[in-house]
Amino acid sequence: MTDPVLTYAHASQSRLIDDLKTLVSFPSVGADPAMAQGMEDARSFIKARIEKMGFKNCQRLTPPDGSGQASLYGERLDAPGKPTLLVYAHYDVQPSDPQDKWDTPV
Repeated sequence: MTDPVLTYAHASQSRLIDDLKTLVSFPSVGADPAMAQGMEDARSFIKARIEKMGFKNCQRLTPPDGSGQASLYGERLDAPGKPTLLVYAHYDVQPSDPQDKWDTPV
C-alpha cells in the first residue's frame, strides 16, 4: 500500500475506532439543554485530538447572541504553498425521540 493516508489509517485502526467510540458515547443532542455537558465534553475531546494532530490557534467560537452550539476552529499554517482545506462536521446528534419517527430497515 503506497497511499500514506491509508497506511496510517490501517496502522492506527484500533486507536481510531476507540476514539470514535469515545466521541459517540457523549450525550450530545445539541438541541437539548439537558445535554449541555455532553456537548462540552464532545468539544473538549475534539479540541484535544486536533491539537494532538498539530493544529494551532484552536478556539471555541460561540455565536455572538449566545444561541446554538459553539464551533471549533484550528489551523495548520506550517505548509506554505499547500492548499487551504476547510473541514465542516457536526459533532452533535439528532434526538432519538420520538422513536416511532425513525425507520430503520431490518
